[in-house]
Amino acid sequence: MQNIKTRKITEDVTLITTLDKSTKKFEEIWEISSGINYNAYLVKDKNSYMLIDSTKNKFSEEFIETIRNIVKDNELKYIAVLHTEPDHSGTIRKLKEKFPKSKIISTRTASSFLKSMFSIETEVVKDGEEIKIDEKEVKVIELPWIHWPDTMMLFLKDERILFSSDAFGAFGARELVFDDEVKFEEYLKDVKSYFASVVSKYRQMILKDLEKINQLLDNVSVVAPAHGLVLKSRIKEIIRNYESWSKLESKKKITILYGSMYGITEEFVSEIKRYLEEKVNEVKVCNVAREELGSILSEVMDSYGIIIISPTYEGNLFPPMSYVLDLLSIKKLGNGKIVCAVATKLWGGVAPKQIQEKLSECGFSLLDKVYEFSNYPTKENLNLFLETVKKLVDIGK
Repeated sequence: MQNIKTRKITEDVTLITTLDKSTKKFEEIWEISSGINYNAYLVKDKNSYMLIDSTKNKFSEEFIETIRNIVKDNELKYIAVLHTEPDHSGTIRKLKEKFPKSKIISTRTASSFLKSMFSIETEVVKDGEEIKIDEKEVKVIELPWIHWPDTMMLFLKDERILFSSDAFGAFGARELVFDDEVKFEEYLKDVKSYFASVVSKYRQMILKDLEKINQLLDNVSVVAPAHGLVLKSRIKEIIRNYESWSKLESKKKITILYGSMYGITEEFVSEIKRYLEEKVNEVKVCNVAREELGSILSEVMDSYGIIIISPTYEGNLFPPMSYVLDLLSIKKLGNGKIVCAVATKLWGGVAPKQIQEKLSECGFSLLDKVYEFSNYPTKENLNLFLETVKKLVDIGK
């Protein structure tokens, strides 16, 4: 079965991962050129099993066949739905048909959602409740808003495994399983992009949830998320990064977001980048029409300063730039960050006004004004804008 892979993460816990290499946009928004994993876990306890999460409906036949090959004559006693997003719950109805004796467990909110989605009744579990499979105990940890309101995690006491739902996940369809099997710094970029794209909106709730998770950490040896790699050796590092990202902690870093329909604005951007490279620790440049959106949000997230350089399109803000700013607004990733901006044009339009309005919606603080230059910016234009860029540099010192 080419889409479903299995691997034991302990003697009694099996990872069942769906390698989705065909989906190129997660939520039909975020580009995922390398695909994504949907992770489910099967816990064995004597003659019974608990299945934790499932997969997208598209892969249901392969997934159910995989489960049946493992469970065989034993009982699938529980199916745990950690949250009801369709990439993890899409197979639930068919699973219930194939395993009618199994009990579906979920939070109260998830129970309501599943009834609405599939007309399925679940057994509601509560925070702190402990469930016995046979002898193994699973503790319920309700952690709403990572990133859905119905989320829970499960802690398998015997193996000290935290099944973390969408928390600590990453983009990328990987056949490797553990965090010590990859170049971790490269992998962390995918974790960061996933955080910025999928869960960053709920940063304040995540910080509260992390307090709860930190109380467990001494007893946790494995974190098993719903996407990406199973964490063993880098758990605390991932959690430290989650805390930093949730607080929007900034590096001495400036990110330039720009658009250029004919390459002219790009020359202006190159001059700004050359100036900044001698002044700040890190400079990132993102072409809003070409870069993956998750990568753009990821770069903004830990920058103290942002520079917007955008052409005017038919009198309005360049649509890819408008879209990026809309996403930054939804995620509130501008909070506490300073921005300076330029709109280039040949004739008329309201792009500067639109930039200013959108920056305010994002939570950015605008430095000086939104400059308006010809779509062929001059040396004088560059020097004028650099005066504001210098102020941005000084703020980061």
